[in-house]
Amino acid sequence: MRHHLFIIYLTFLCTITINGQNSNHLKNSTSPYLLAHKNNPVDWYPWGNEALEKAKKENKLIVISIGYSACHWCHVMEKESFSSEEVAQEMNANFVSIKVDREERQDIDNIYMEACRLLSEDCGWPLNIIALPDGKPIYATTYQNKNNWIKILKFASKNYQLNPNGFENQGALIQNELAKQSSPNGEIASATSKNVVSIGIKQWLEDFDPINGGYKGTEKFPLPQSFNSLLDYYYYAKDSNVLNKVTLTLNAMMNGGIYDHLEGGFSRYSTDPEWRFPHFEKMLYDNAQLVHLYSKAYQITKDERYKKVVYQTIDFLLSHMTTEEGLFISSLNADSEEEEGTYYTWTYDELQKVLGADFTNFNKVFAVTKNGNWNDGKNTLYLEKDVGGIDEKRLQESLEKLRTYRSERKSPTRDEKVLTDWNALTISALVKAYRVFNEKEWLRVAIQTTELLQKRVYGTNSLKHSYLNGKATIDGFLNDYSFLAAAYLDLYEATFNIKWIDATQKLIHLYTLNFERDPSQLSYFKPKTTEALFAKKIFLRDEVVPSGNAVMCTNYYRLGIYLDRADYKEVYKNMLTPTSNDFTKNHRFYASWLKPILWHITPPYQVAITGDQSITTRTLLDNQFLPNVILTGSTADENLPILKGKLSPGHTVIYVCKDGYCKLPTSNVDVALNQISN
Repeated sequence: MRHHLFIIYLTFLCTITINGQNSNHLKNSTSPYLLAHKNNPVDWYPWGNEALEKAKKENKLIVISIGYSACHWCHVMEKESFSSEEVAQEMNANFVSIKVDREERQDIDNIYMEACRLLSEDCGWPLNIIALPDGKPIYATTYQNKNNWIKILKFASKNYQLNPNGFENQGALIQNELAKQSSPNGEIASATSKNVVSIGIKQWLEDFDPINGGYKGTEKFPLPQSFNSLLDYYYYAKDSNVLNKVTLTLNAMMNGGIYDHLEGGFSRYSTDPEWRFPHFEKMLYDNAQLVHLYSKAYQITKDERYKKVVYQTIDFLLSHMTTEEGLFISSLNADSEEEEGTYYTWTYDELQKVLGADFTNFNKVFAVTKNGNWNDGKNTLYLEKDVGGIDEKRLQESLEKLRTYRSERKSPTRDEKVLTDWNALTISALVKAYRVFNEKEWLRVAIQTTELLQKRVYGTNSLKHSYLNGKATIDGFLNDYSFLAAAYLDLYEATFNIKWIDATQKLIHLYTLNFERDPSQLSYFKPKTTEALFAKKIFLRDEVVPSGNAVMCTNYYRLGIYLDRADYKEVYKNMLTPTSNDFTKNHRFYASWLKPILWHITPPYQVAITGDQSITTRTLLDNQFLPNVILTGSTADENLPILKGKLSPGHTVIYVCKDGYCKLPTSNVDVALNQISN
């Protein structure tokens, strides 16, 4: 009998081990990233009061591990360390362990990443924080192998017992340092002269890699907002050096392995200075912003290669990154079949087999080698810099063969989360591409996505940040409100439909209800409704997406022009005042502030188009790159202050206005363009 009971007991223990630890608290999470850790022997908690109170009650240090589904090194650390019984024993005995999806909880990621920058030069994802029981960070690192991670854990737990006051002092020091940075201040005059801005741009360009484009460094990130802003500056300054730096970068990216030459779309970053060898995760925010950037560059240069990139990348987004109902998912994983890049890379023999007689022509363009140009005998596809004598038709046929062959491979997994801010960036990108290339289908998709997003993420008096499996969760952050408001205004300029102005006003009202702001009207990132973190900070710099405060500042200016609202224009000026010095000192890290600064120096024209052919006329204006124009229009109604008295039945008329004064109205687009340029 005892033997029988012992066998049952062993079976029970094995069931727990095989089927996943019931003590792990991630099983009810919505995040695909958290769910990937639900069977770890580490006793993970999601971020919340349960874990934080446990740490305080038991006086334990906290491990806060932050990552995301598409992150290669996050997966490596999950397999090496967090699936290890040895690591789990140390973490479970001496720490309270919290897993965070950085895409869901951007507020937690932002503040702990700021702390990491104070504590270490080794910041990235996975971001691993060791914090005091009250959440104050005392150590930060990124990926560590199993042995190093165990050493870090043992050192931290032992020394916390020996010297808790030293740890407390370290945590207080970090908290105080972040508090110093929480309220920016400055004088608007310092950055609002052409001379001061031009000096800042000159310093900005010193960071450029003159050979490969992008910024100097061993790794290269696309950072589209940076180059978008430089194109705006080029328009005002007519500085060919600025344009050349941007196009050098765009050419290098679209020729490199960071760009998917078969299906379109860009990976998150390259591991080398020449953009050849990416980490293969594909993020929605990168690809949306790059569609916008290449569309803008095409407007300026008319380079057909940029047009091709836009079309291919939008095709990729629509075919690979949408839900069944039509919203956009967050990302595609870097890994498939348990390895990074398996879906995207090729052996030399494999390419020869698929392409046959076309291989020689193909290999004149793509630098593949027998030993592999990447890892483990594999090749990534990137273009050689100087290619001549290529049969273009045969090359396209070769690419189609490879696409067909690759489609039979196991695809990378998708993170199905729908994020409000990233969907808003994608809507704006589709609108921009529609206006540049007049592809009406892209406008239709943008409107459809917006209307569906409104149904899914609006609460009673707020936005939600994340939508998955029929459920909207997490109160919206600053970027959700800022980017969606910008998307509404972009839709207005594309359609002249006043409902998008109305939607913006309602959203701005919700924003004012939900966010704490400083005397300059700059907003904290997280809404008032969410729990307090160890520190609060106003974020001004761009990260992988534009600064939410900079975008909101621009939104207020645009709304102030559309509605002739002095109060909105005043908010814009107030927000700009304390940020100008940050731009002049740190330039490229504050790139999204350049547009509102330029508009302060040289206010944009307000161009009103009225009449039956107002949309057609707008299409003709869109052949030109005009960052100094805020556009309004109507076919039948004088529904905005700037349109009052300007509708002439039976005629389509363009009014170019500034500071309440309009130049002579015209029906000729070339005349209007001349008025704008002068």
